[in-house]
Amino acid sequence: MSSETSPTTVKFASKLRFRLALFLTLSLLGCLALFLFFAASYRDSLIEAKKAESRRLVTIAVRALEPILERERRGALSRDAAIAEARALLATFVYDDEATRNYLFMSDYRGRMLVQPFEPNLEGSDQWDMRDSAGGYPIRELVAAARAGGGFVAYRHRPPPDGPSGGDGTEPGLQREQAKISYVLPLEPLGVYVGTGFYVDELGALVARRSAPVLALGAGIVCLLLAVFAAALLPFFNAYGRLRAAFGGFAASGERGQVPPPLGLEGLGRDTEARRLLADFNRMTERLAAFEAEERLTAEALARENAEKRVLLGEIHHRVKNNLQIVSSLMNLQIRTKQEESCLACLSDGVARIRSMAAVHELLYESGDFSAVDFSAYAERLVSSAASAAGRGFRVDLELDHLRLGLDQAIPCGLFLNEALTNAFKYGASSSGSDRITVRLGSSGSLVRLEIRDRGPGFPAEFLERRRGGPGGAGATLSADSDGESESGLGFLLMDSLASQLRGSLVVSNAEGASLVLEFDAEGIEAGNEGAAGAGPSAAGSGAARPAGPSAAGQAARRACGRGGPAA
Repeated sequence: MSSETSPTTVKFASKLRFRLALFLTLSLLGCLALFLFFAASYRDSLIEAKKAESRRLVTIAVRALEPILERERRGALSRDAAIAEARALLATFVYDDEATRNYLFMSDYRGRMLVQPFEPNLEGSDQWDMRDSAGGYPIRELVAAARAGGGFVAYRHRPPPDGPSGGDGTEPGLQREQAKISYVLPLEPLGVYVGTGFYVDELGALVARRSAPVLALGAGIVCLLLAVFAAALLPFFNAYGRLRAAFGGFAASGERGQVPPPLGLEGLGRDTEARRLLADFNRMTERLAAFEAEERLTAEALARENAEKRVLLGEIHHRVKNNLQIVSSLMNLQIRTKQEESCLACLSDGVARIRSMAAVHELLYESGDFSAVDFSAYAERLVSSAASAAGRGFRVDLELDHLRLGLDQAIPCGLFLNEALTNAFKYGASSSGSDRITVRLGSSGSLVRLEIRDRGPGFPAEFLERRRGGPGGAGATLSADSDGESESGLGFLLMDSLASQLRGSLVVSNAEGASLVLEFDAEGIEAGNEGAAGAGPSAAGSGAARPAGPSAAGQAARRACGRGGPAA
């Protein structure tokens, strides 16, 4: 099961509810940020408006004092008298704005406070060295602005306790220094300046008071939208949760044929999309259950039919094996009634060939697998059967890999092995008495290699030359020798034909005896390197060793004549 299809726990950050809540939260934060941005913009616009209003009020006050200045210039008033009249007139300049009540103040260039309507105790005091909480000198900055022709000065100042900001003490929190912006203009003939200002925090409070209804209205609209949104989506979330639980249980069960149970429709309005979604899911589960039931019945019927066919196929292989054994028995009876040596040899070879084919059907019947044959076990039976038929005391070494071949390759390969073993048992006796045969079976990829080697005199050079297509021509056969070989060339004719049927190659050579190597390609071969079957040399055939027979040269001639046949 791949990671894409295996049931896993959904991460919290991937859940739909979490993502929707995150979206709503970010939307609310975005609305709040937008509201704060507009509030800050509105506060800045109020500050600019207050600046313009302060400049206008100070300009009006200076123009109102112009008659006093004119009289002082004509000498009708002394400077001190002019300042006194200016102070009396300016003390009446108290005005109301949107934030609070406010006033105009006057001070001379040496820092002596002259007019302060809400703090009369400060009038006449020296404020030149007064510092605010930020470390600045407000009076010095105001004097500098006045000497420069007028302008705005920002500083920090504590509102008067009985003034417009402190008032009656109902807002004691404002009795601290606040940011203040003042505008001043000079009265040069009198050596004083006139100004007024406003507290920035008062404007912030004004913005808050004006924004509160807007904020409340916006919050109400957002809450109403959220309520409508939740009411509209709640059925879908309910249906989604039920569907996810059903699919999660279905995926986690992992059982074939498991069908999710139908989902309840309670709590969902009639003719709603969520109810239709769950109803469609229930109809799908009903169809899936019907399909699973039909598939189960079909699978059971196929299993019964397959079992019956396997029994019939096994019976067929069993009957074919029995029929081949009957034919073999009939030929053995025929052997017992014949006296001619040539007929006996032909019949014995035929019996061996029939037994090699019967062994395949016997293995198939025993294993119950009719698609392939364990060729290593098949080769062991053929070696044992050929050794028993030869009756000689040969020592047979088996080096067999576990290979499984299809039936269309196992039968011709077994017939080839039978012919090669028959040839080796007949003519592979060594003059030194070392009667030994080696059978090797292995594979490299899909290439199968079967080798049968003995320690006998080997093939005659003339026969090998003719198989290689040398002098005499390929396909030439040697004549039978004086012993009267009745099957002149049939063995090699069969082996060449079987190699051609397997679409393989047959190599005949002499290497310390006779060697036959068959190689062919077996697609879809099943190979296992579990060690050679019958590890170590094993004696095949328990009968006593028979006489060596004719001389080495005579055996070589008979080998070539008995298996000469046409070249491959």
